[in-house]
Amino acid sequence: MVGKGLAIRDEFDNIFMDYRDESEVTSDIRWNDRVTYDGTWENNLFNFFMKVTPKLTEDLKKPFRLENQQRIDDTPVHRAVREAFVNLIIHSDYQLDAGTLKIIKRPRGFEFTNPGILKLPIDEIFKGGNSKPRNPRMQTMFRMVGFGDNAGSGFPAILDAWRKSGWIQPQLTENTILNQVTLTLYTIPAFQEALDLLAARVSEYSELPVGSIGELQRIFKDMDLNMLNASPALLSDAEKMLCDKLSDARGFSADSAEKSADSAENVMENTEKLSDRQKQVLLLMKEGVEYSTEEIAALIGLKGPRTRQILNELVSLGRVKSTAATKSRRYIKII
Repeated sequence: MVGKGLAIRDEFDNIFMDYRDESEVTSDIRWNDRVTYDGTWENNLFNFFMKVTPKLTEDLKKPFRLENQQRIDDTPVHRAVREAFVNLIIHSDYQLDAGTLKIIKRPRGFEFTNPGILKLPIDEIFKGGNSKPRNPRMQTMFRMVGFGDNAGSGFPAILDAWRKSGWIQPQLTENTILNQVTLTLYTIPAFQEALDLLAARVSEYSELPVGSIGELQRIFKDMDLNMLNASPALLSDAEKMLCDKLSDARGFSADSAEKSADSAENVMENTEKLSDRQKQVLLLMKEGVEYSTEEIAALIGLKGPRTRQILNELVSLGRVKSTAATKSRRYIKII
């Protein structure tokens, strides 16, 4: 028994655990909080989970709800974040020579990275119903203490919590070169990209100064996000209301406002037709920055040929433009 215990300890000694809070970083501050092994706590996965989980969820909203005369602070989003953390642990490949369990808390979401590659295709993981944990005993242990859903139901629960919150769909990427998998949970409204494009289009038609774009976004953010996410038709009405406000405030003609609304509706329609991968690429590309295929491939965790195909599709859709027809080809997001 002693020999077996030592073998298990040795098996996990090469795994580095790292949590960083980068939600308020500046040029002088690389992170706001960090948890890694520093000798002040017993270095094991469960202790890491228990120390980091409260830090991850402390800023999530907790609506007031009573159950049996007791306040319930837990929400589907809280459970989804914990589920993502459990998945990080039970699916990691602890046999790799230099594996890192890495969690980053960002201003607009969370990033979970574990060593190893996926044991199921991504579409099967999104669908749910099947589970192939790399460490089933760990999965059982976490379930016995109340963490982790039943086999195959955890990831769909994460997707459902994010959908009901009106946020864009979580992104799961696999990097077979670095042998790691990354799950990114963006706390970004599903219509944020369309909103940014709308602001640019309204500015184009009404000749607003760039500094006024923030006012357009504030008008939208004051609305009920769940209502807007539930029905594209309601979002279209909101766009028209925004254009009316601009027209009244700046003295522009009703014809100019109508053109802005029509353009915004076209942007929304085109955005809805994009695949999840296409949306992911557009979300990661910054305006005015040129990218090579290799740079985009590294960002989304795909191989070059598949990434090039996605970029060419976006070029055909008029969402991205290319700068050359050779190996030096670069891609720029079209506003």
